[in-house]
Amino acid sequence: MQDIMSRGYMGKVLRVDLTKGSSSDVILNDEIARKYLGGSGLGLWYLYNEVTPEVKWSDAENRFIAMSGPLGGTIGGTGGYSVITKGPLTNGAASSQGMGYWGAFIKTAGFDGVIVQGAAKDWAYLYIHDGAVEIRDAKHLAGKNTWEVQECLEKDLGKPHTKFSAMTIGPAGENLVRFACVVSDRGHVAAHNGVGAVMGSKRLKAIVVERGNSKVKVWDRKLLDQLHKGTMETMKSRPLNLWKGTQPCFIPFGKLEIIPVKNYTTHEWSGYESLDATHYRQQFMLKRETCWGCPYDHLHVIRITEGPYKGFEGEEPEYEGMAGCGSLIGNKDAAAAIVLSNEADWLGLDVNESSWLIAWLMECFEEGLFNSQDLGGLEMKWGDVESSRKMLRKIAYREGIGNTLAEGV
Repeated sequence: MQDIMSRGYMGKVLRVDLTKGSSSDVILNDEIARKYLGGSGLGLWYLYNEVTPEVKWSDAENRFIAMSGPLGGTIGGTGGYSVITKGPLTNGAASSQGMGYWGAFIKTAGFDGVIVQGAAKDWAYLYIHDGAVEIRDAKHLAGKNTWEVQECLEKDLGKPHTKFSAMTIGPAGENLVRFACVVSDRGHVAAHNGVGAVMGSKRLKAIVVERGNSKVKVWDRKLLDQLHKGTMETMKSRPLNLWKGTQPCFIPFGKLEIIPVKNYTTHEWSGYESLDATHYRQQFMLKRETCWGCPYDHLHVIRITEGPYKGFEGEEPEYEGMAGCGSLIGNKDAAAAIVLSNEADWLGLDVNESSWLIAWLMECFEEGLFNSQDLGGLEMKWGDVESSRKMLRKIAYREGIGNTLAEGV
């Protein structure tokens, strides 16, 4: 145990049984930690050994596992985490990653991760602090979007958001949409294979970790610091830092004809230059956001200052969100793409899967395979962001045609 706890691990994993309303500590085996390195490796080891093939993703016997890795919470390390479970889109093993602070705070709370099994009788959330966990009533959080949940938790705990990190689901997760995601710290998303629906199947609205006082020990602090400084110096000259994110790549990608346009029916990208951050950032207001241990200016809260969406504030999407809510659905308005991308996050939908679905619907509508009556009165024409917003809400709440589309493309 002493060996592993001097190499970036806390030496134990928190297990919570929602059916029994109980919790326990699982001592982390040194040999397993060495062989199955990092949060994803550890999580997959527990999933493989605890979930048998006949268990379905929505069964109480499925596990929802959230893990940090050996660099989590270290100086110059990461706040990233892996969510591992049996996922709804494939009913097979799923591993999805998010950034922010959750992966660091779970370490400072004294754990390497959390294994959740069973299902609560009613909506609940976990509050992890001081090396312990409380299973709290979350009925007042049901139906709220991912940003609203964060605001409510600040009031519940009487603490600012900087003192804790919350992994949450939105209405899509509650309603078991097969591509529901998990959102932490408002804008960091573990998106793929419906991990948010697994939380929903357990009636678990959030996993909240308060920043604790436990320190992550490493074998050679001097060497880690040296490697960290070298990495940071190298990153200064990389596009992620110079471009302040992945958004300023529509123009170079357009010249290469590799941006997705109208569900990949064409590579004609003229007019989509407006989606490049070098254009819209001159018009809108940006405020820097951070992750644990990251000094670079590549994450932002963005405020739209003109046009029909004036006053809207949300996360600036990365390239995939801008492409999916922009060129992929035939939308050339950067402000509208920002609004639609945030709508997906707030509802707790994977923005990639959502935009692929919307683009597919638009192509089907253009080809006459669907009409407005089929789609609950919506005309899904290329570039129609407001119809897309309404359709995402139908999907998240499984209303009308949204109940079918919630199963995924």
